[in-house]
Amino acid sequence: MGVTPEKVLRRVRGVIGTSGNEGSNAAIARLVLRVLLFDDQPVPAWRHDAACAEIGAEVFHPEPGQAADANAAKRICAGCPVRVACLVDVLGWETTGRRYGVVGGLTPTERTRLVAAQRRERRGEVAA
Repeated sequence: MGVTPEKVLRRVRGVIGTSGNEGSNAAIARLVLRVLLFDDQPVPAWRHDAACAEIGAEVFHPEPGQAADANAAKRICAGCPVRVACLVDVLGWETTGRRYGVVGGLTPTERTRLVAAQRRERRGEVAA
């Protein structure tokens, strides 16, 4: 079961509320997401080759503490031909405290550690 624009719209309304969004529909949700996620550019071509392209997003957003579920998502990412492009993409826009789900084969905690290690390396520090 994949994520449909309608499901995304329900989630967006759940997060930001419905005040002022009553007239929103799936087409509006698609447009908003395209503008927010891709600066109104087409979806990057590599995304069409992603192992997760036909898998529901809920697989990659396990409940906190559900290591078995996170591991299932990580197994899907492990065989993905565009895993590196995915990870580079998410690290390009994701901010600390706003990391969710398994992306590029890494959990939010693992991505935080990776970013910290990259910062230390740029500063010439040795990882502890």
